[in-house]
Amino acid sequence: IYDGTTGVTTDGTKPTIEFASAGNSNLIFTRINIQTIFTVRSSSGVQSRTNFMGDSASNDYRSAGGVLLSTSAASYVTGGSNYIDGALTNYTTTAKPTTQSLFTMIHSSASGRSNYLTQDRSFTVRSWDGPFSELIIYTTDKSTDRTNIEDNINTFYSIY
Repeated sequence: IYDGTTGVTTDGTKPTIEFASAGNSNLIFTRINIQTIFTVRSSSGVQSRTNFMGDSASNDYRSAGGVLLSTSAASYVTGGSNYIDGALTNYTTTAKPTTQSLFTMIHSSASGRSNYLTQDRSFTVRSWDGPFSELIIYTTDKSTDRTNIEDNINTFYSIY
């Protein structure tokens, strides 16, 4: 991924996309109903509100106060099984890691709405604020395959 000046942008040794601290990451795709997400990224720690995923009309993945998910994020997102580096984690009380991490979200239903990469509706300063290396989205529950998928991603990125 070329940064326009010095060459390939990386997080460690792997290519990555990095959004500016007040960036606009409304990369648009067809709206889907998500049940499972695997993503590798880290936060610059600059913005207090940065969404995991975004949507033009809703905010199922809202964050607040520097934590990964707001308690007012969609209940099927906060009430699912969420992991960081393979460890079950409460995203509503956990600060955004500033080191490269593997995030896994398995929603309680296939209801997570998204059609933006991370931007919250039309708020351009509510986008993810840091390197973003991998995103795998499933419309089905991958609980039984979770550890195998995480192991494969970790083998590639050497995160933990």
